Amino acid sequence: MALDVTWGQGWALASVGALLIAVYCYAVVKPTRPGFPRLIASIPALSANVFLPWVFRQEDQVLGVVVIYCITAWLSSFKLLCFCWNTGVLSTPWISSDLYRFVAALSLPIHVQPITKDRVSAELTPDVTKKSVAEWIIDAVQSETWTMLLIRSSFKLMVFIFLVKLMASLDTVPLFVRHVVFGWNLFLFVTIVCETLAGVAAAFLAIEIRPHFNHPYLATSFQEFWSRRWNLTVSSCLRETIFEPVKFAVTWCTSRMQNGALQDGAMQNGATPNGETQKGGLHSNVAGRNSQSKVQGGDASGKAAVEESRLPQRVGMLATFFVSGLAHEIAVWYISNQVTGEMTLFFTLHGIVSVTECYIMRQRSGKGGRSRKETQSAAAARGVTSGGREDGPSAFESTRKRGVTSGGHGPEQSSSAECERTQRESSEAALIKEAAKRERLKLWGWKDVGACIFVVGSTVVSAHFLFLAPLTRLGLSQEVTREVRAALGRV
Repeated sequence: MALDVTWGQGWALASVGALLIAVYCYAVVKPTRPGFPRLIASIPALSANVFLPWVFRQEDQVLGVVVIYCITAWLSSFKLLCFCWNTGVLSTPWISSDLYRFVAALSLPIHVQPITKDRVSAELTPDVTKKSVAEWIIDAVQSETWTMLLIRSSFKLMVFIFLVKLMASLDTVPLFVRHVVFGWNLFLFVTIVCETLAGVAAAFLAIEIRPHFNHPYLATSFQEFWSRRWNLTVSSCLRETIFEPVKFAVTWCTSRMQNGALQDGAMQNGATPNGETQKGGLHSNVAGRNSQSKVQGGDASGKAAVEESRLPQRVGMLATFFVSGLAHEIAVWYISNQVTGEMTLFFTLHGIVSVTECYIMRQRSGKGGRSRKETQSAAAARGVTSGGREDGPSAFESTRKRGVTSGGHGPEQSSSAECERTQRESSEAALIKEAAKRERLKLWGWKDVGACIFVVGSTVVSAHFLFLAPLTRLGLSQEVTREVRAALGRV
């Protein structure tokens, strides 16, 4: 099925194909009404995304197949599915109103957001008197400007080349050591590709790129590792396409079931559908209200109701991990025509562990209060956290929603007042982000170090047995390493 092309021809064909797909979506899909009409209009683009990785050969161009699959058949398709229902990054007016931004957001593995005037002025006139050396280093490492993206990519490329050459002398070492080195190579390769493309997009389109990774080796919980540190572009895409729809569907189903149970209880206690009481009169009404209060109130029933309210979130988390495992399984199938099931098991297992971890943390917080780290994790769930630079816009968005719902702003509010409120909330979000960044330097203790070692170590060990083992058994990791060495030799 693959074309007989060279590496250069394959990358050229894949790039042109992704560009044409994005232009088609902008010209044909975007004007279509959201919902099923837009989904039907997207079928040609989704089909092209599925077949585009096969411009490369499976036998000796494995790296090209995997990269194009992740960019087009996975991320681009998920973004397009969100856009069909007018959600996700493509539906924001700042992106959908401009062809170049729309094409970049759809066809590149990036998560974009506009650069505000306040941010530009702050970058042009930095406050150099109030920053320590550690904060300067953190700002430099975490900066998402195109210059820092390209500088970091160049440094990581040197480390990547060193590790690739090091793997040539690791044939006699234990398999676990080879897997650790290959895992670092995989991490560096993904960051190099994503940050290079993000830097080019930021340089030519004046857009801010949300970070792809946030130091995953510093995670102190599994939930923090997967949701706020590891591959944030994919996490954001899965959150929009899987987590939120599943959470909404489960919430809707549980609310319907609860309403049906309450209506049945009311009918059994003598209430008619019109609200009138049958035989028994006032006594039946009181009994009905008492039965409803037993469902909604009380100690044990109240805790059960709270746990039930968290059910949609937990089901959404499990569904997200399962779909991520399927996507990685499909990637293996693309390059080997085999399905092992081990990658799906790896992500499903981590999903179960993350849900269990959330349950245990909530039980602990309910019994004896929260520690500082747990307070930070809870703040991160609300979008106000120091765990990643993308939390600033999340904090701003949550603040904006609270202002709209509780502030009483109606359609008669003037545009000037709206601008003032937006600027005020943006300043508040920036202050929260800065305070959280300063506090981050003080939160680490021995418990945090132990938790970090346990989380990262457990992830590495499970990846050794379930994620990297099938790649080695099928000869895919060896083929990828060989192709990288050949590419470096040609360079």
